[in-house]
Amino acid sequence: MRKLSSLALITIVITTLSGCASGPSYKIKEGWVKKGMNQKDSNNQFRYCKEKASNVAKRKTQIGSLIENCMTLEGYSWGKYKIRI
Repeated sequence: MRKLSSLALITIVITTLSGCASGPSYKIKEGWVKKGMNQKDSNNQFRYCKEKASNVAKRKTQIGSLIENCMTLEGYSWGKYKIRI
């Protein structure tokens, strides 16, 4: 009986410690990235470029390329980034 309770205790301790030892989990997403900028800043810049493009565009089909040009001129590139879960 004592061996069984010791084995159960060791199992609980090992599973608890192994859960704590794992690193943080991340989710990979695609979007506009720039070194030194976080996702919130990237989203704000994207909204600014989208609004600017909507005001300047003569046709709706131009908006996408105007947003891309604006983000590129601001130093952003399309890539992947990690989000901590």
